[in-house]
Amino acid sequence: MTKTFICKTQDVPENGMRGFDLNGKRILILRSDNQVFASDGICPHQEVLLEEGLFDGKVLTCHSHLWQWDVCNGDAIGLAETPLDTYQVSVVDDSVYIEQRSILELCAIFSGLAPDLLARIESAGQYVNFSAGEAIYAEGVLAKDIYILDTGRVEFIVDRGDRIIYSGYVHNRGEMFGWATLMESNATRLAKATCTEAARVLKIPGESLQQLFDEVPTAGLLVTRRLWIEAVRQLAGAKHGNQ
Repeated sequence: MTKTFICKTQDVPENGMRGFDLNGKRILILRSDNQVFASDGICPHQEVLLEEGLFDGKVLTCHSHLWQWDVCNGDAIGLAETPLDTYQVSVVDDSVYIEQRSILELCAIFSGLAPDLLARIESAGQYVNFSAGEAIYAEGVLAKDIYILDTGRVEFIVDRGDRIIYSGYVHNRGEMFGWATLMESNATRLAKATCTEAARVLKIPGESLQQLFDEVPTAGLLVTRRLWIEAVRQLAGAKHGNQ
């Protein structure tokens, strides 16, 4: 868990809410009866700013299509079809902090690995910022790195000229993409990855990961097994048009 400063309590009106930017991600801070809550600041339905909605002290309502959530836990209410991501909040000397799991803890293939190994994996990579419309990699180039999404949204397209045969995207924090480098040596990219909005990703060289897994083979075997399962799932989704 990492603790991140967001604002001062007086920056948010009592029984009100305000949005803040955190590394390109919108975070919503809400105050009610001397309690402070935090959630994602963008509606998961159609990416509307939730700070423009309504808050009655317990229920948050998006003004666009009236989706609602319990701010205590993010549970969907009424018309809402998906929960809203919330954060654990701590207030120290009028400073509001949220606690976030690291993106490696959220990444399915790395979940449950020893904290010291996760720290080594993270330190082997670097965080990179991309602008909206910027390509992360092109189709057909040599795959050298894997990527884990921190903020933003990335779209993937396989373009055969006369038709697009696959299109998908990642938008959840901790989602991994570009995993071809871990599947085989000298693999090439099967799709073009482009940011549809400003994004921040953790870029990890595949060679560095392999070296770490050579040192900790049990972890390497676990990650490889999970990776093959994920690859089969994604390819099956592409075949049936589910992604």
